[in-house]
Amino acid sequence: MNVRNILFATDLTARCDRALARAVKIATESAARLCVVHAVPSLTSPEDQIAWRKTPDPVQVARRKVLADMSEFNEIDAEVMVEHAAPAQLILDIIGKRPCDLIVTGMARDETAGRFNVGPTVNTLVHETDVPVLVVKARARNTYERIIVATDFSEGSRSALEATLDLFPKAQIILFHAFDVVYETFMEDKAAARDAMYRQTMEKSRAFIAAALLDETAGARVFPVCEYGYAGTLLNDRVQRDEVDLVVLGTASRGGLVGFLLGSMAQRLATEMSVDVLLVRRSRG
Repeated sequence: MNVRNILFATDLTARCDRALARAVKIATESAARLCVVHAVPSLTSPEDQIAWRKTPDPVQVARRKVLADMSEFNEIDAEVMVEHAAPAQLILDIIGKRPCDLIVTGMARDETAGRFNVGPTVNTLVHETDVPVLVVKARARNTYERIIVATDFSEGSRSALEATLDLFPKAQIILFHAFDVVYETFMEDKAAARDAMYRQTMEKSRAFIAAALLDETAGARVFPVCEYGYAGTLLNDRVQRDEVDLVVLGTASRGGLVGFLLGSMAQRLATEMSVDVLLVRRSRG
């Protein structure tokens, strides 16, 4: 991977163990510097504590836990930062002061619903920074070799493809687009209409790839795939069929995932995907 500086955000729960392993793997493969960040919620102030009852400093307790987790990874250049803060704000403050090429984190848990999701921290980061956010779900067994980039041909998804080409210079990339046929219900020859739309979207996909290529050799790594039907189901099927390691989703600058990945569907797709998900916001430049 073409990564020099990684920020790994952990809540010190077991669900971040896989994300830590992936962050360390990427840092090792790229000889990148790793910054491990944990935010301690400010529940009480020192003035609120009973004078005779000396409680452990939660920042120091958390720091010891982070250092214990990192003790088996002495071969990488890592820095640990633990502070009283809201998680998203702490991360934004850090990357505002130092270079960062990738943010890595795990899934959050919705305690009320009893299930995992991308969580409010990731949502905030995606809306507030251009740094790609990698949400890790699977064990870090291998380097990312097969990647799907979902596209609706927007600028947001173009940024996602460009970032994928840059971050993963050796991976095979599937540019995936799901299409439907407008007014298909009223057409007599639905199959012909679908075939025509397929040819049109494939042509558009090839033009989209050509516009996003960073160099001449990158084109050999990107393969367009267009399918008729519901995007969420098709994308999940494609992940299983092609043994995909990573799904990349582009995000719009004003919030939400672009095109057919808008709103609640985006949340559901990023949550239910069995593989890691990389969220890339359209560059403000």
